[in-house]
Amino acid sequence: MGLKKEVRDIARASHVLEVAFKYGLGYLIEEAGLKMHLPFHKKVRPGKFAHPLTPEVKLREAFEELGGTYIKLGQLLSIRPDLVPAHVSNELKKLQDDVKPVSYVEIKTLVEKELGKPLDKVYKHFDITPIAAASIGQVHRAVLLNGKQVCVKVQRPNIDKIMHSDIDIMTYFARRYDKKNSDRMFSATRIVEEFQEYTEDELNYLVESKNMKVFHKNFEKDDHIVFPRPFMAYTTKKVLTMEYIEGEKLSDLLKSKKKFNRKKIGMRMANAVMKMIYIDGFFHSDIHPGNIFILPKDKIAFLDFGIVGSINANMKKHVVDMLVALAERDTERVTGLLVKIGERTDKTDMEKYRREVDNILGAWHGSALQEVKVSRMLHLLFDATTENHIRLPEFLILYGKAFVTLEATGHQLYPAFDPVKFVTPYVTKVVKDRYRVKNVLHDLAKKTRRAADMMEEFPADAMSIVDKLKSGKFKIDVEDIELKKIGLDIDTSSNRLAFGMIASAFILASAVIFGTSLGPTYYAYPIISIIMFGIGMLFLGLVLISVFREETL
Repeated sequence: MGLKKEVRDIARASHVLEVAFKYGLGYLIEEAGLKMHLPFHKKVRPGKFAHPLTPEVKLREAFEELGGTYIKLGQLLSIRPDLVPAHVSNELKKLQDDVKPVSYVEIKTLVEKELGKPLDKVYKHFDITPIAAASIGQVHRAVLLNGKQVCVKVQRPNIDKIMHSDIDIMTYFARRYDKKNSDRMFSATRIVEEFQEYTEDELNYLVESKNMKVFHKNFEKDDHIVFPRPFMAYTTKKVLTMEYIEGEKLSDLLKSKKKFNRKKIGMRMANAVMKMIYIDGFFHSDIHPGNIFILPKDKIAFLDFGIVGSINANMKKHVVDMLVALAERDTERVTGLLVKIGERTDKTDMEKYRREVDNILGAWHGSALQEVKVSRMLHLLFDATTENHIRLPEFLILYGKAFVTLEATGHQLYPAFDPVKFVTPYVTKVVKDRYRVKNVLHDLAKKTRRAADMMEEFPADAMSIVDKLKSGKFKIDVEDIELKKIGLDIDTSSNRLAFGMIASAFILASAVIFGTSLGPTYYAYPIISIIMFGIGMLFLGLVLISVFREETL
């Protein structure tokens, strides 16, 4: 299908290509087979389709100019080293989502439409100037009619339509790219699909409010950790009203010379993150200083709940086992668990993967796990996993991001910050809980029930296989390329043999009839003998041509 059939906004699609061309990304346009959509004078410009020395920098600059949707795409890729190479994701971390705010009149109109009431019937006061503005929405301080101070997060008008239109363009470009570059390590289409899912959540503030409620409930008994509460009566897909948190942003504190208890803040932050991951199974994965507020008495408030991860009991078990295997430098166990958690493809080379993981773990041979920089190890492991075509689930990438951002933020607070020190007691607790008599018996009972179900179903499954064998309808799908090639070779050879036998039969029959006076003759030779000889030679010629063509390939 063409550009006009798949993309709603042709002008925007053309602009995207022109911006990419402007920033030296013409090679990507050419690789995707999109060169024909450029103006003629740009198609013929020499040197503009060469690979730049720093394509990741050019990509970031192009995203910044395109704004909105493309900045959000870059931010997603910056936390997904499984989707793009690490040097690209690292460069995209520099993207800033800081835009000019929408006018108060537009915001007022949208809020009143969403809540179905005039603004003064919901809020006693609503600040005209926003306290923050980003590509999807902006935040205003307000006061409810009952006097409660709140923050109101409001989507930019029509941002959903703009982003969906941009995603249409991305999808078309990605499909074209993948079609022409099927041998690449990453899939552009998969990246856009993941981004579309991520965007749908970002555009629905009800999802964010649900995340806030879960965090608030999980930490309601912790006096040191604060999560703002959403006010659901004044929240819709496009308007989010939440409790106002009075405090200082950690990023501002770190830049200032103001003294505060850095070590206590770091310890409380780390313990909160460990509880989220290993106890609650629901965690904030974007724990950078801009998303953390420091309140009086060294309390910590977490903000911005667009990027969260969840981990079930089974995956938690695998993650804990992997940490233990990393501590023990057990290459086989680490690779086995990563493959079990992830998904192998037909391009995965397990031997090569084991060697690379062994080299990564060997780099720290003889050192304590506490001396290892977690972020560096995770980056190397994820890079090796991606390069060997093993797809990791989103929760594991977000888990890795939580660790990496925790480590980076912790080191900004105090140099001796050690995330492994905080993870150890939680991992120990998970392992101990797993081997408690009650939990072992529960796990055994669950496995026994599963085994019993399999045994109960086995006779029926076996009879089904026997019935198919009897009926001759039993089918085994073989995907191995070499076996398919052998099958094709056998098929070709059998066809040649059949043609050769037919040729021999006709030539032999012609020879037998040749010395007789059977039927009409031509120059005293039986016509039927001449015809049979001609047919035999035709089949023989076809066999010889087939053999000659194969020899020259």
